[in-house]
Amino acid sequence: MKGIYRVIFIITIVALFVFIIGYLMVDVWDPDFWWHLATGKWIVEHGRLPDQDPFSFATLQKDPYTPINRVKLILTQYWLAQILLYKIYSLYGFAGVSVMRAMILTLTVAILFPLLRLYRVSTTIILPLIIVSAYLLKPFAGERPQLFSFLFAGIVIYLMEKMSRPLMSDKDSRSSRLKIYHLLLLLCMPLWANLHGGFIYGIVVIAIYLVSHWLSLFIRKRRLETVDIRPYVKFTTTTSLAVLLTLLNPNTYYSLINHFRYKPFIYLMYVQEFTPTFKLFHTNKGYFAMLVLLTLLIFVELVRTRRINISHLLLFIFNAFISLLAVRFVPLFLVSGSFLIGVYLNKLIKLKIFEKNKGLEAIATLLICMCIIGAGFLTGRVSVDKLYLTGVEYTLYPYAAADFLKTLPPRRIFNPYTWGGYLIWRLYPQYKVFIDGRGLNQEIFLQYMEVVRVNQTEFGGLPKWKAILNSYGIDYIIIAPYHEYSMGLALTYALVDDQDWQLIFADDFALVFVRNTKEFKPLIKKYSLPGDIVYAVTAQQALKKAYTKTTPKKKKVAAFVTAIDALVRINKLEDAKYALYRAYEIAPDDKAVWEWIKALGLEEEFK
Repeated sequence: MKGIYRVIFIITIVALFVFIIGYLMVDVWDPDFWWHLATGKWIVEHGRLPDQDPFSFATLQKDPYTPINRVKLILTQYWLAQILLYKIYSLYGFAGVSVMRAMILTLTVAILFPLLRLYRVSTTIILPLIIVSAYLLKPFAGERPQLFSFLFAGIVIYLMEKMSRPLMSDKDSRSSRLKIYHLLLLLCMPLWANLHGGFIYGIVVIAIYLVSHWLSLFIRKRRLETVDIRPYVKFTTTTSLAVLLTLLNPNTYYSLINHFRYKPFIYLMYVQEFTPTFKLFHTNKGYFAMLVLLTLLIFVELVRTRRINISHLLLFIFNAFISLLAVRFVPLFLVSGSFLIGVYLNKLIKLKIFEKNKGLEAIATLLICMCIIGAGFLTGRVSVDKLYLTGVEYTLYPYAAADFLKTLPPRRIFNPYTWGGYLIWRLYPQYKVFIDGRGLNQEIFLQYMEVVRVNQTEFGGLPKWKAILNSYGIDYIIIAPYHEYSMGLALTYALVDDQDWQLIFADDFALVFVRNTKEFKPLIKKYSLPGDIVYAVTAQQALKKAYTKTTPKKKKVAAFVTAIDALVRINKLEDAKYALYRAYEIAPDDKAVWEWIKALGLEEEFK
């Protein structure tokens, strides 16, 4: 019978990871993927790292808002990951990129298995935790170098735990197997430092284990225990050397200190990944559930035993702090938090029944995993048609507009921040972009916001937004009519009404305007489009967003209001009235909804 249960266990693990790989294999979607891919191509073609920005005409080598050379840091920090991305794309296309992403993330959650087995945690806890971790990690993991930081975070924690064994149990620290873990750490840290700036997280994890072990040694000495100090010295030597080896990167020690000196206060106001996580509670409920659970488990362990592993406590405090500080750090908490939850949940519930009956453990594990996966299907988190996807989510990007721009005489373009990377990939070297997701200069980002918000303050005899466009000699503007990855609806409408700009391209995802000058008269004559198209497309896309089931209520109302505004502009009042009714049904007290009710003289109907 033991053989049958072993087969059940193996089948469960294989099926589980087949599911996880498929679940994490999605179409390429991350806006930053494209500039990483383009940079990898540039490095391969030129055989060196860029020392100046090759992709944007607006980049400043010295940013008045940034006292460090952020440009050089961003251009060279990710070089190894960028080359890997480009090489995989060159060999296997976007399917290869999707597979690579899925495999890295699968390995990231799979590390939980050997990590938790160090503490003899039951598989009835480990495998469900792996599934939940995959569920929570997926939304954060785009196709960019940060994937390697998630993976290496788990690897370094595992190596720290293995290297800590002799310090906690007085085992022989000279075994050949232990030397392998020391060597792996020495290889991992410099490799990580050339893949992504997240290696700083690895340094902090190493420091946490180093401090906690020497603190434990001090406590044991105070108790007059006999302790062999040699394992502590060896641990300190290896970890210190591993940290020093991270200096073997293009930016040497600047890659470390610049991350602490750089204060992206402008990005903090506008870019979501810098947003404190509690402000995005509605999209991070799983993270907060895990944080609360782990906090309770740590508290119960302290109350129950009056002692706790110091390195685990410090690891929890550090990861909780940074993950609350900014949403970009949540994935790192998911890696370490899942590990700690497994350890302390196992201590609390003590599933000793499975130690004697492995068959029961195998069946229980299978049933629990099936329930969690089933719950994923029932809640819509998982669907069959979204497994094993290997394409590109082109609905997020101006594919046709980029093709159109290729047919025009090359000129300077103004583009949305989140489309910059894609346009770099599609249009370089024919075009250089104004701005992109690298965020090289806060000054340029600030100017970008002045334009998209149509700042009317007079500057040099012109509205400031027009003065900025003129100062850079911009002749083409590409913008979205209504799009979740773009902003600038005010700019879109301003361009339609402005005699200095003419619409020459429009589809469901993008609009292209050209400067209305003598030079471009032939172009305007050939491609000119009426402005009403903009309002029609905006209304169509806004209504599409509003009627999407997964759109949160607040965003549904905003989409309906946008559609109402556009429909009124093209005199489709009945359609506008119907959209207003739908918005009222969702939020009858919404201020913007009532403004439109009053504007259309419908107060009596809505009483």
